[in-house]
Amino acid sequence: MSSILVLVIQLAIAYWIYNDAKKIGMPQMRILMWTLGTIVIPLPMSLLVVAAYFFIGKKGVKPPQDNNTIDVQAEVLPDDEAKPEILADSKKPVMYCRMCGAEIPFDKSACPKCNSVVE
Repeated sequence: MSSILVLVIQLAIAYWIYNDAKKIGMPQMRILMWTLGTIVIPLPMSLLVVAAYFFIGKKGVKPPQDNNTIDVQAEVLPDDEAKPEILADSKKPVMYCRMCGAEIPFDKSACPKCNSVVE
């Protein structure tokens, strides 16, 4: 009875290591090595194989890239203050309210639409 329990535990550990190694993109030969190491080596020592898998086996393995993603470079602009913009038709500097988006004359300190203070 106890030998069947030991075999079931070893198979469960081997199955878990196999799936984990496959998920992180480990080469097939290394997956086979770690999986068989947990099955062939008797149970108390196979726990050392599991520990070695965590500390040694996962090093240098890069997770697989998802082909549906793209790398995007984005720049976060500082949120210091509303910056004046020059309108093409009026050539006067104007700011835009952060709360409602209304145009604020550059010489005003509050939004004429929602009365929020321009900092």
